[in-house]
Amino acid sequence: NSEGVAVVDIRGPLMNHKTWFFDSYQCIRERVAAAIELNPKRIVLAIDSPGGVVSGAFDTARALRAMAHAAGIELHAHVSGACASAGYALATSASFIGASETATIGSIGVIECRVDATEHNAMHGYQLLG
Repeated sequence: NSEGVAVVDIRGPLMNHKTWFFDSYQCIRERVAAAIELNPKRIVLAIDSPGGVVSGAFDTARALRAMAHAAGIELHAHVSGACASAGYALATSASFIGASETATIGSIGVIECRVDATEHNAMHGYQLLG
């Protein structure tokens, strides 16, 4: 735009490779590369994503930072909704993260919690069959 800002949208669940339904790290890298070609002063990653697959997330975050740095373009992120897990990993590639007052931000890399309920189950008379 006239202020020298290019906006790259990152929306919804994130996958590593192109898919017809979800956004992908591959497509995000392509959109940032296209934005760099416009030679803006700043690129803003407009993020509203609950996150996505681990595979490719951190490589993409590093790639976005390196691409912007090599081009001499500031990379910022703005969160309008959710920015969690892999979405937040991408946001951390930016030198500045701004957010609306209702945004949800944080938590990189929580894959799964495991609970050992063996004693709890025994206390209630449950047992595994099989």
